[in-house]
Amino acid sequence: MNIFIDGLIFGRQKWGGISRMWEEYLVRLPKYVSKLKLLIPFRHNNRSLSKILEHKENFQVATDYFYWPIRYFERIPVRSKILRFLHVDDSIDVFHSTFFSTLYKKNIKKIVTVHDMIPELFQKELADKWNDLEIIKKRKTLKNADKIIAVSQNTRKDLLRFYPWIPGDKIEVIHHGLLPGKDNYVSLNEICQKYSLDIEQGNYFLYVGNRNIYKNFQILVTLVEKKPKYRGALFLCVGGGKANQTIKILEEKNQVKNFIFLDYVSDDELAALYRNALALVFPSKYEGFGLPVLEAMAHECPVVCSDVSSLPEVGGDAAFYFDPDSIESLDDALKRLSKTDRNEVVCKGKQNTHRFSWERSTKNLIKIYKEIISA
Repeated sequence: MNIFIDGLIFGRQKWGGISRMWEEYLVRLPKYVSKLKLLIPFRHNNRSLSKILEHKENFQVATDYFYWPIRYFERIPVRSKILRFLHVDDSIDVFHSTFFSTLYKKNIKKIVTVHDMIPELFQKELADKWNDLEIIKKRKTLKNADKIIAVSQNTRKDLLRFYPWIPGDKIEVIHHGLLPGKDNYVSLNEICQKYSLDIEQGNYFLYVGNRNIYKNFQILVTLVEKKPKYRGALFLCVGGGKANQTIKILEEKNQVKNFIFLDYVSDDELAALYRNALALVFPSKYEGFGLPVLEAMAHECPVVCSDVSSLPEVGGDAAFYFDPDSIESLDDALKRLSKTDRNEVVCKGKQNTHRFSWERSTKNLIKIYKEIISA
């Protein structure tokens, strides 16, 4: 079984859930397949890819010199021609896209993994030519796919809602996995020294991710503004790039002291921040999966998150849920957390993570490869 992975995503993001998923898959896939070929962008700043390439002796690596500019080389017919003429030969059984690319070659099976439906759900808010281009690419990739993998039942449901012409049996759900305890121990004191932070165990809430519209970061600002009891609350925000624009808004509201921003931390450092936080507050209005929810639970951090999209599917009965449009609901969830024994919350969270495993996810992926090859 020969598999070709189009690593387009590694040129599109520095880090994120999609890259993280492929980091876990590419460590495991080589032991199940005869040949694995990975196409990677000739220049990248992707942290997951850097880790993947530490194991490059387990697969063949090809360099993609034509992943940029997006406006031309990512157009579906153009990319298909590049892939066919330069990288994919008839020995390949399955072509699997990490983002939205496909291959117009009949004798090779095509798979694409869909992580979320953000471009479609937030088309008005994200209205620009790049979002429109992404939707066009997605539609063409889905039409040409032999099998579509959704990372949650909720993503599958949304896929069928926006693209009702897709046969239901063409979509399989494979959840993300988790490796609890994978990190090397880092102390909170080490992190404080490295990043010049003034935080202590249990005196901050953690926010993980970017601050785009659908992530709903604004509700935290509104909570501090409207509820006097949170005027002394501290939110440590990890990820999302530079926060210059956000800080300007916080200055106007006299809230700079309530928020600390770190653009990026290592997995080990993030694990330490989870362990020492009061809770992960995850107010997103939409998630394809919501990996931070599981990561927090694995590292003994209570989770307070939205009750929408895939989050209840992932958090199970171990999270404190709230309506992402209501600060009253968020306040109530935080109250419920404060009145519940932390050990009980941590225990429930760890139990919930046992439902998810990267090894199981990889085996489910291999099963799909075999099924479409033999079909």
